[in-house]
Amino acid sequence: MTLISGFEWIESDLAVAGHLSVAHIAQAKRLGFASVICNRPDEEADADQASFADIARACRAEGIEAFYLPVPPAGHTDQQALQMVALLTSSPRPILAYCRSGARTRKLIALGEHLSVSSQIKDAA
Repeated sequence: MTLISGFEWIESDLAVAGHLSVAHIAQAKRLGFASVICNRPDEEADADQASFADIARACRAEGIEAFYLPVPPAGHTDQQALQMVALLTSSPRPILAYCRSGARTRKLIALGEHLSVSSQIKDAA
């Protein structure tokens, strides 16, 4: 069994990881994940990269919900960060979110949380 690269729990019910293969979905199920969020665009760079359609099919077979929010390596927008927060808020937990190395997903989550808090502070003022 190939271990999930870059795997790290960042909250008690949220983990990030590097690139997932279809085979990793069964491992995600054994680890108890209820949702997978893909932040890696299809055909980003690697010839061996599984398409989101293949990941989603494997997730359905394992009873895991799959969501696609592709973010290019060049960077993300504020809107994408807020969409990530919405997915994190509404998706069944625990959640496994991934991109190529996990770094882009971590940054997306951090920016989304920052923007959400900033918005709440403005609304309260």
